[in-house]
Amino acid sequence: MSEIIINAILQAKPGKEEELRSELVKVIEPSREEKGCIQYTLHEDTDKAGTFVFYEKWKS
Repeated sequence: MSEIIINAILQAKPGKEEELRSELVKVIEPSREEKGCIQYTLHEDTDKAGTFVFYEKWKS
């Protein structure tokens, strides 16, 4: 089967950047432990405050 790659872009509401960051960080480890997870990485845009990107790679 082919690998599945997902890019998810999330934009925090003004004033909620820290709250969103905190919640997103919580899902990283459990997601990495899921069967089939190859990569699960959170990035934060340094040019656009409150913009987060998940890069996910799954076996199928």
